[in-house]
Formats: sequence, C-alpha cells, structure tokens
Amino acid sequence: MATDFLALSLPDYRARLEEATCHTVRAAVDDEGLPCWFLVDPCGDDCGEPWHEWADLVFDTYPAIERHERLLEG
Repeated sequence: MATDFLALSLPDYRARLEEATCHTVRAAVDDEGLPCWFLVDPCGDDCGEPWHEWADLVFDTYPAIERHERLLEG
C-alpha cells in the first residue's frame, strides 16, 4: 500500500527502490527554489521530469517495489 511506503524515510525508500529496480531517487531544488525529486536510472541519468510532491513519486514507483518483494517471498 502506498501509505506504508510514504512512512519510509528518503534513504529507506531509495534503498528499497534500488533493490527492486536498480533506479534511485535524487532530491533536488527546481528553478524556483522548490524541492523536487528525480528518478535516476542505473547510469546516473535523470528519467524525465521531476516530481514536486514526494507522495506522487511514491505512488508512481511503489508498485515496482511491491512486485519485487512479492517475488522474493515466493
């Protein structure tokens, strides 16, 4: 459930996402000085536009983590 993932700290969420997808999350500041987050591929390249809401990034990416963790459970 997305709410479970929202409770994780950025380092904890980043670690689980990296384990599941080999992608990571980079925190940044946009041109207006607002916080944002980029999805970063295994080569270190940003994937598309940043998310300006942490909850939106989690909502878009947590299903991949859940699939990976279900596969590990057997």
